[in-house]
Amino acid sequence: MNDTIVLAVTVLVLVAVSGYLVGTMIRSILVEKRSSQLRKIWKNFGLSIALAILFLVSWGGHAVAEWGTYRHEQQEHGQPVEMSGYLIRFAQSTLENWQSEFLQLFSFVVLA
Repeated sequence: MNDTIVLAVTVLVLVAVSGYLVGTMIRSILVEKRSSQLRKIWKNFGLSIALAILFLVSWGGHAVAEWGTYRHEQQEHGQPVEMSGYLIRFAQSTLENWQSEFLQLFSFVVLA
């Protein structure tokens, strides 16, 4: 039961944060689209779109690599390969990565 709660909370956090960021970008593009030309939208939001695509591709690559590592370790120890165990591990590694990045960015902003 405890693993189920942890899994639900971590997946909710990952989806909520990613959805909020992508949704905010899309909302900003739609607001800009109403008031300007398409060429200006790409000029104003091209970097955001490119970074969002790079984020999603790298996150997908992280998921594939994490699945391979998880599956190999479970098989080495003679344990079953379960999707819930993988999702918990993937979410944990993702949140650890995000935590270190936000700490680094926060430190840079404060110390600069």
